Amino acid sequence: MKKLTLPPAFIIVASALYFLIASVALAQEPVTESKTENKIIKYCSSGENGKTTLMSEDGKQVSESVAFQNGASVSLDGIITWKDGSKTTLQNGDCVGVDNWGAVYVSKAPISSEKNNPGVISNR
Repeated sequence: MKKLTLPPAFIIVASALYFLIASVALAQEPVTESKTENKIIKYCSSGENGKTTLMSEDGKQVSESVAFQNGASVSLDGIITWKDGSKTTLQNGDCVGVDNWGAVYVSKAPISSEKNNPGVISNR
């Protein structure tokens, strides 16, 4: 019976292909909950007696409007003015912040899915 041998070029190409596929598979970032940690909340709106105020992340009331590096700003009454001039009004409990890459984002406050049961919340 004749012994089957593979040419050395075939072995080299197969090995290179195997390591290429393995390195691509290992280079993929696993999907974990840590991806949500990239957002850093800086300021949240709070509504009391019909008046909206802006609170910092440490719970203190902000005394002057906030300007972000990308050109967006937030007024004391919770109105975000984006760099293109458009405006967004924060509702009670909404937050605005900057992520690790410098992008400004708005985080909507969770709302109750049942009006009579404030313990049940869902994301908007």
